[in-house]
Amino acid sequence: MLPVFDLGAQAVRTAHAEAELIAEAAWLTPGQPFWVGLRLKLEKGWHTYWRNPGDAGLPIAITWDLPEGFTAGEIQWPYPERIADPPLVSYGYHGETLLLVQVMPPATSPGTAIELQAKASWLVCREECLPESARLRLTLPVKESLPAAATKWAPLFAQTRTKLPLPSSAWQVAAYLRETSLVLALTPPPAFKQQLHALIFCPAEEMIIENAVAPRFTAAAGRYQLEFQISTLRQKPLTRIAGVLISDKGWRGHNTEKALWVDLPVQEKGVSP
Repeated sequence: MLPVFDLGAQAVRTAHAEAELIAEAAWLTPGQPFWVGLRLKLEKGWHTYWRNPGDAGLPIAITWDLPEGFTAGEIQWPYPERIADPPLVSYGYHGETLLLVQVMPPATSPGTAIELQAKASWLVCREECLPESARLRLTLPVKESLPAAATKWAPLFAQTRTKLPLPSSAWQVAAYLRETSLVLALTPPPAFKQQLHALIFCPAEEMIIENAVAPRFTAAAGRYQLEFQISTLRQKPLTRIAGVLISDKGWRGHNTEKALWVDLPVQEKGVSP
């Protein structure tokens, strides 16, 4: 078991949240990517938003101010909750959430320690919605050796990775149009023996489906379908669909990853897989 270090990052308290930049490893090594995260802990009853907030809200945003030679990757989003507040449906998070970001340092040593800075902004909602933000700092030691120690946050990083969507799977997934509906058709691999009883789809972009209209879920002959009403606000033809499918069982069997990323062409009306 690796020794555990507690780095000097300090949480910032806002009206309804606690925000903090945290690191997985106890130090960084020049030229080796490392993981940091924006940790948000909301007051009970409040929620914030995923990359596509749905019918209301704004996504969490991070604006980095990094030392020279450092670059930050895209946010790795855990799969969201479907938050119903009739007549609206949103996609977001309650409680504690960690958004992962991989940072690449330069190949040459920047010194004995570096400071990462970022401005995080988010919208918190309960009965009302309030914009919040925080300027965050994280200081990390720099060593030539690879990290042989973890921070106290390593378990949270590991837990969050179980909530990241699988980038691919053995499932066959197709999308096609049926009049004013979008249909997702799913066929499990032969080794999958579980029976799915529910599926949730969170589109990666706005104005794809009517989020507040419950999809029609059907299961027959070991196959599954989700049928959605296409958004009435959409003006362009729907030719491609991307987002997260969330199952009640797990995509590789019981207690496995519940979220699967899909990015599919939409077949023409009346064409089924």
